[in-house]
Amino acid sequence: MGGRYRTMTCSNQPQDGPTTCCLADLPQDALLLVFDAVADPLHPATACHFMASCKAVLGAVRASGDSCSKAAGLPSAPSALQLFRHWSERAAVLCEANGTTRAQLRTATEFYPRSHPSERFGPAVRDALSLCHLLACGSLRGLRDLDLGDMEWSRFVAKLHGSKDTVVLPILHALAGGALPQLRRLNLYRCSLGDGFFMALSATLAASPKRVLPALETLYLDANNITSQGACALAGALARGALPQLKELYLWNNDIDGAGVAALARVGREGRLQALEKLDLQGNDGISAASQEVLAAAVSDGAFPSLRELWLPAKAECEPEHARSVAACEARNVKVTLCFFTYCDGESEQDGMSEDELEEDGD
Repeated sequence: MGGRYRTMTCSNQPQDGPTTCCLADLPQDALLLVFDAVADPLHPATACHFMASCKAVLGAVRASGDSCSKAAGLPSAPSALQLFRHWSERAAVLCEANGTTRAQLRTATEFYPRSHPSERFGPAVRDALSLCHLLACGSLRGLRDLDLGDMEWSRFVAKLHGSKDTVVLPILHALAGGALPQLRRLNLYRCSLGDGFFMALSATLAASPKRVLPALETLYLDANNITSQGACALAGALARGALPQLKELYLWNNDIDGAGVAALARVGREGRLQALEKLDLQGNDGISAASQEVLAAAVSDGAFPSLRELWLPAKAECEPEHARSVAACEARNVKVTLCFFTYCDGESEQDGMSEDELEEDGD
């Protein structure tokens, strides 16, 4: 190749002819920015063609990089070429582990990474980091369904970095950059996530509500360690217009109490979550019957206009309060399921009671 390319100018005035610029005339940091934009581990050919365009480009990508890539497990200052080779190799391993190819993963609309048993501690961490990098590169922009449920990657990474939420931070950084614009369903069921993750996710959503997960319809956050602190943070992001297309929100079996429920009720009263059809709060033992009445009153007053199904925790001694909540929601044609629920060692026992069954029991 000749090492020349056509560029756009900043002037609005008509140009006499095409403007060209020699790649060799560009500074190294500019060449590296271009390289980063084309260095897709799932389609390495583009980056290879760019490196072959002229000696200036090849020299830039071979030069020592900075220390921000220590997460890759490489020397403190790897070159852009070293990083590209590393992530390309990791992408190949990730594809092999999941029975797919680079081309198939690059065009995939859904991805369910295979979980690893605990003895495969190392590969699980590396695959998690590889996925984060692919998201950040924009390699998976066509995904509509991403299922990370029950993988507990955060538990593996906590052993390395001392924080259960460390593994998801690169994903949040990628989301802030507009990754996954077409994603409809995100499953983070039982990933050992806590308020640290939830608050970071909420901050990412609030900072750019129109850019982060704009098409998301279903969000599973079940069986984590989320308290009302995290739930209130999410409510704050929703109040700013985040997740406008959300239809299903699952918060089953966390540690949310009345404060979190009240925050969600306020979001509904403020006219947010217009598309929400299903809300699951069962298994949160801190949610009192009085808190449920606050939520039911909001529903009765018109909050969540699309709501059709609601799951709530139940206690036998609170049947009168439960009955009032059910009646308030029933007036809006919202089906309420009261769940007498216990959760222990990964197994659950549940006795769900709908509004019809509650009325029959009362008779």
